[in-house]
Amino acid sequence: MPGIVAQANNGRVNCYGVELVEEIVWRGWEPGKEYIKNLVLKNVRVKTIKLKFRGPNSRFFTTLYPKPIVLSAGTSYTLPITFRPLEKVFYDDSIDFTTNDGNFKVPLRSVLPQTNIVAPERIDFSMCAAHDFIQVAFEIRNTSEVLTPFQFETKDPFSVSPVEGILEPFATLSMIANFSPKAAVVYDGDIILKYGDDFLNTEIMHFEGVGKYPHLLVSSAGVHSQKGEGRCPQSTVDFGVVPIGKTAERWIDLENLSPVNAPFTIERHRGAPGQLDPVFNCAQKRGLVPALSSARVPISFTPNIVSGDFIEYFHVKTIGNISKTVVSCPGASKGSKVFLNKAVVNFMLIDLGQGATKTIDIVNESDVEATFQFQIDCNESAFKFQVTNGILPSNSRKTIIINFSPTHAINYHRRVACLIHNQDPVFVDLLGTSHSETTKPAVLQAKHLRRFELHNDRGLASLPPEQLNEMRKEGKLLVDGDGALFAPSEDGRANPSPFPAAIATMDEFFNDGYCSEATHRIPQVSLDTHLANFGRCADLNNVEQQFINVTNHTKGKITVVWMGDVNHPFFVSPSEMDIPPQKSSSFTITFKPNAPNLFFGAELECYAFYKSLRDYRLVEDATHCPPWCMTLTATGG
Repeated sequence: MPGIVAQANNGRVNCYGVELVEEIVWRGWEPGKEYIKNLVLKNVRVKTIKLKFRGPNSRFFTTLYPKPIVLSAGTSYTLPITFRPLEKVFYDDSIDFTTNDGNFKVPLRSVLPQTNIVAPERIDFSMCAAHDFIQVAFEIRNTSEVLTPFQFETKDPFSVSPVEGILEPFATLSMIANFSPKAAVVYDGDIILKYGDDFLNTEIMHFEGVGKYPHLLVSSAGVHSQKGEGRCPQSTVDFGVVPIGKTAERWIDLENLSPVNAPFTIERHRGAPGQLDPVFNCAQKRGLVPALSSARVPISFTPNIVSGDFIEYFHVKTIGNISKTVVSCPGASKGSKVFLNKAVVNFMLIDLGQGATKTIDIVNESDVEATFQFQIDCNESAFKFQVTNGILPSNSRKTIIINFSPTHAINYHRRVACLIHNQDPVFVDLLGTSHSETTKPAVLQAKHLRRFELHNDRGLASLPPEQLNEMRKEGKLLVDGDGALFAPSEDGRANPSPFPAAIATMDEFFNDGYCSEATHRIPQVSLDTHLANFGRCADLNNVEQQFINVTNHTKGKITVVWMGDVNHPFFVSPSEMDIPPQKSSSFTITFKPNAPNLFFGAELECYAFYKSLRDYRLVEDATHCPPWCMTLTATGG
């Protein structure tokens, strides 16, 4: 611009005392539209300035009709200039001004829209574990005034997200660069950013990174126990002995010895026998150990079988199955150790109508609390436990008071099971003898139980005492060292069979011929059912009755005596009856509820014995035997 005499700080110029812009530029225009800008002329001198101007030569720029302009000191004049483009080309023109001091011109230009995106030249991902990925954030910026589409061309193991999009004029967009190496090598490559209407403009970005294989050292917490080499080392986490129902927790340490993060997964060994009902559990299935750091993962063990040995295997794998460590988890379980301090409680001789009290201790020698329950209905039995169930703390004992209240002058013997959670049941034999003024049976003692076991094993239990006594007198039976009878061999030699092996308490409890078809003893007396279910009783005044048969399998006459009372909701009649050898008799069970909308249940108890044992004068010590106790469960509502 000729005639410029000064440059103002605000981007304006001074031409012979007239202050104005250096040039007028149109940007962001489109063909077919009209754009107007104002040229402001200001007199910065102290005297009046006269101007003449000549308009643009082209028809694309127009202004007012040329006429002289007079600018007094400090005044301004605005000259509007109109730009009317017809196509996307570069337009260039000027307005010429003449003053008394000289001439100057103001260029008029239109700038074509140009796209330009600025992106980083280089991105360094540093190191990353093989088969893992690492992300780096960066920005691209549209420095142009044009809405600019873009897209990236990438190649593995590098990628960019989003891979394409549109940038607003002068906008900035945050991007994510990804590096996912497949091996432990150095990677570098050029990423091409294409932009513009036809994606003809490009920017080259250089990506580089290093892949590393992660290495995890797996061991039990605080113990470097990893063994083996190669791709499948082993480590052991020993849980020791854990009480049944309790949960023990151990930890495995994962130490990352590599300079990269180490993602890992933990899987249970496929095909393990305990997968349907696992006792070992690892809640954390996956995770990440930072570079040159360590992490701790818990594993829990909850045994569900008493006195069992368990083992489970977990596989700790780094990402991409680069390495695998097998973690073996052995463990064992223990249950409570509960026993009764007495195997036999004998109340000896009690007069009818009187009662006696004895105690028994239930002892827990383990460090696990135990839940117990004696299988007896004290309301219907001659033996009444003050406490029938409860929880026994670890390493403790509890004294149980037992009352004996006989209602008939007979011998009593009942073998009561004590059920213990997570342990085989234990048994106690309850004995007692009751006399009345007219009936005085022989006193029953613990030795008679042992002899009867031997007689039963030797096939003599089904013979009545009087027949055994006669056979003994005839020499057909002999007495062994325990006072039990036995039949001599055919050559006359005394060769008594030994005492039978003890039956496992769990087998004795279940294999009774009722809970299962198996039985360890052939019953001498039996009931045809063990359950009398009366269902729902609609009318309290209507007495419900059912019948039960008692069968005598012995070769002697027996007497059956039922406990209970006619005032109870359930009772049996007749309460006493004799049954001939190998015969059956029926009894009536009556259900008489005393309140509506209640559920009733009882365990009815009866004793069967050889009739000849009713009088002690007819009993010999070698053939004295205990009665058979049978129970019947009755329910109704």
